[in-house]
Amino acid sequence: MLLQNLYLARLGPLAYLSVLVCTGFISAKKMRQPALYAFLAGCLSQTPGIISSLVVIVEILSKYEMPDAFDFAAQVWQTPFAPLFPLLPRIRLIDVPFYYWVTLLLSFVLPLFPASGAFINCKLPNQRVKN
Repeated sequence: MLLQNLYLARLGPLAYLSVLVCTGFISAKKMRQPALYAFLAGCLSQTPGIISSLVVIVEILSKYEMPDAFDFAAQVWQTPFAPLFPLLPRIRLIDVPFYYWVTLLLSFVLPLFPASGAFINCKLPNQRVKN
């Protein structure tokens, strides 16, 4: 039973990504907006994660001490992807675990998913929108 729960927990992030793609697809279809608008909306929705990730990346690369609140916010912002972290390799880059880099970079990658759904919608016949 525990093994089944672990397996289902790993499907959660994939379901989340598919919801993002479907949201971009449906919003582009209903609002007849180009994929760029879905990308910008995705960036806007990830702004807290992007800002906290940028602060933490600057802290890592420059060795300046920043408040721990940014570190906490960056990790909490990507909580839906936590079940996938045990599947990642256990390596370190610049003395930082790989899963932590994935956490920091997810905020920059996630806006691409609604944009990809909108892009797919724009490429369907009779659904083209002016860019």
